[in-house]
Amino acid sequence: MKIIKISDDYNPDYGIYYFTKKEFAISIIKCLIKVWFMAYCFYESVFLCIIASGACIFGLRDATDRLKDVRKGRFALGFKDGIGFLAGAVNAGYSVENGWRAATEELIKLHGRDSDIAREFAGISKKLDMNIPLRNLLFDLAERTGIDDIGSFAESFAVAKKSGGNMRMIMTSTAKTIGEKVEVAGDIETMLAGKRMEYKIMSVVPPGIICFINLSSPGFLGVLYHNPIGMIIMTLCLGVYLAALKMSKKIMNIEV
Repeated sequence: MKIIKISDDYNPDYGIYYFTKKEFAISIIKCLIKVWFMAYCFYESVFLCIIASGACIFGLRDATDRLKDVRKGRFALGFKDGIGFLAGAVNAGYSVENGWRAATEELIKLHGRDSDIAREFAGISKKLDMNIPLRNLLFDLAERTGIDDIGSFAESFAVAKKSGGNMRMIMTSTAKTIGEKVEVAGDIETMLAGKRMEYKIMSVVPPGIICFINLSSPGFLGVLYHNPIGMIIMTLCLGVYLAALKMSKKIMNIEV
């Protein structure tokens, strides 16, 4: 059975995300556009727009967290597929180790040779050939990814292996449980899709109103610009606006 080649040092920490050049460039451009737009709306000062560019550090951090969540979700979905393939192989009479190798081949076909899940399964297959216990490899994978389902599966597998439990039943039950959890997460995302769109629309309303007033009635808000009291008032308004955005994100951040 052919297994993809994988370097011995492929042991990534999924809590750390490294931008590609394209991702970094896109994230920087988006951050600068947002920061400059907000700074000019609330302060009407090119100088403050330049100073506010430093806030892109926080924008990059948010982009990193978002990309990490996407990667983690994709990996969790792939792991669900992998355990399903593993359960099918074990039910067909394979040992767990040989079933893992069979599942690796199926994951390569489904998710691609260079996907994280295929590379991790291939790496574990290679280490199994070196007589490293699967339970140790699973606990290591759970720690690096931070995915609870992998940790639960590792614990169930370790207990079953130690006590001589019904491995077929454990594999089938775990695959079913993870699949149901993924479906629930998908249903929640579907229900929140409309709210997320409303959030995006509402997030541009306050600065949009300011821009509209400045364009339709030049000078109407002039008293709030280029003077200390006006800057303090606009800074308070900006703070309330950013706090509302942060609170909205937390409300919509539902974990299954």
